[in-house]
Amino acid sequence: MSHCHDLWNTWFLGVQTVQYWSDLLLWDRFLAAHPGIRTIIELGSGRGGMSLYLRLQTLQRDQVFLTCDRIPMEAANTPGGRLLQLSACQRRGDIFADPLSVISPYDHPLLLFCDAGDKPREFRTFVPILQPGDWVAVHDAGTEFSETSVDPVRRLVKRTFADECKAFDALTWFYERVEES
Repeated sequence: MSHCHDLWNTWFLGVQTVQYWSDLLLWDRFLAAHPGIRTIIELGSGRGGMSLYLRLQTLQRDQVFLTCDRIPMEAANTPGGRLLQLSACQRRGDIFADPLSVISPYDHPLLLFCDAGDKPREFRTFVPILQPGDWVAVHDAGTEFSETSVDPVRRLVKRTFADECKAFDALTWFYERVEES
């Protein structure tokens, strides 16, 4: 099963994802368990393999997809990326310049996926501007992101789907945005 936990050799539709295969299965289960999500916003596109995966998920579920990064993604120029109109789903620029503009145009509940270069900063910047009932997924959990990364906004979130994340030995953790306590 080590091939299911290899970041650098996981590809989706011919584009590197830098995810575990088991994380893709986890995402599928999470989205099936939360059919009310209206929008998925990915912070950090990389080459775009995960963007292709999430775009297909959102098309299948009649949701909106946006991916944000400073650089263009390779996947947008592949046959699959063109077919899925992935370039129309990409916003290029600095996500920290105006975080509210990244979130505000979209329907809620939404799922924000923190997977750019600074997951703890992304999490503490965006969680306060999410609405209660929104969701946050964080990649590289346990390595680039830890439970202490949650501390600045802990009163605003609760961890969810933790048993499934552990069972899949996933690098993704999920949180629900809750009312301030």
